[in-house]
Amino acid sequence: MLESPQTRQMPDDTYLKMINVIKEVGDERKRQFVKWGDQSFRTQTDWVAIAGEEFGEVAKEVVDYFLGNQYPTIEQAKRLRNEWLQLAAVAVQAIEMLDRVKIEKPFFGK
Repeated sequence: MLESPQTRQMPDDTYLKMINVIKEVGDERKRQFVKWGDQSFRTQTDWVAIAGEEFGEVAKEVVDYFLGNQYPTIEQAKRLRNEWLQLAAVAVQAIEMLDRVKIEKPFFGK
């Protein structure tokens, strides 16, 4: 019998792994701040472009090392994982930018 979404629970080990990954995203976010400085002047258009570039790096790693290769090396998997962390940290910055502004109708153009 399938459990309903209302009663479904995330296993503790899965939750702990998720928390560790979220911490790594925070560490990458901090690394990006140290490297690039305050980026609060950026617009959502900027963040889409930056996230697109980061996603392109994820895609390149997949195509270069995983496409047709059932067993990528540990180093290749680490590079891909790092690209995903960078993309996630960029998404965090975009969300932070939205949280800093006073969200009103004029902000969204309606």
